[in-house]
Formats: sequence, structure tokens, C-alpha cells
Amino acid sequence: MFQQAFSSELSKTGIKSSLHLLLVEDVPEDIELIVLSLSNANLEFTYDVAQTDVIYQQKLQQQTYSAILADYRLPGFNGLEAFELLKKSGQQIPFILVTGSLGEEAAVEQNRFA
Repeated sequence: MFQQAFSSELSKTGIKSSLHLLLVEDVPEDIELIVLSLSNANLEFTYDVAQTDVIYQQKLQQQTYSAILADYRLPGFNGLEAFELLKKSGQQIPFILVTGSLGEEAAVEQNRFA
């Protein structure tokens, strides 16, 4: 399911070559799961990891990314705040919110950004 959704979103962007991704995630096992899922989808990619809002903002300033995959729950901030920081940066990068669980209130909140 994740592989199909990700491939579908990227196909809308016209990206066809190797991807340079930013994973906004603090749990090493979840990073490994995302990387494994993307590899199983036969996507060619490199990636950087941002575990905090400070590192995320630094990465956005230092690199250009094909897409951003962000966990909803992170230490000190969340995926929606990461999306807002991306918008403030002025960059137009596909942003995919990834989460293992999302409560009803958070789901309603994230729909405001769709």
C-alpha cells in the first residue's frame, strides 16, 4: 500500500531519475522500514535523515530534495509543523506524511493542510 501511494504521488511530479529524499523520522526501526519499502518498490534513491526540527531546517537550507517523508510524531514537533516549515522555506517539494497511528483529532487537523 505504501509503495503504491508513494509511487503514485511521485509520478504526479514527473520525477523519473534517482530520488534524493529527506526522511523526517526519529525512530531507527521506522527509518529502516521506510528504506526497505522504497527499495522493494525498485526506486533508486539516496536519503538524509532529520530527527529534530533544527536538523530539518538545516537540511532544507543545505540540500534540494525530490520529496520529504515525515513522521507525524517527532520529539519537540510534528509532521504538520514540518510541513509549515517547508512552506515557509518557499521550496515546492512533495511532502508525504507517514505515521504508524494517527488519532481522530490529528487526522482532522492534518486534513486542513491537504
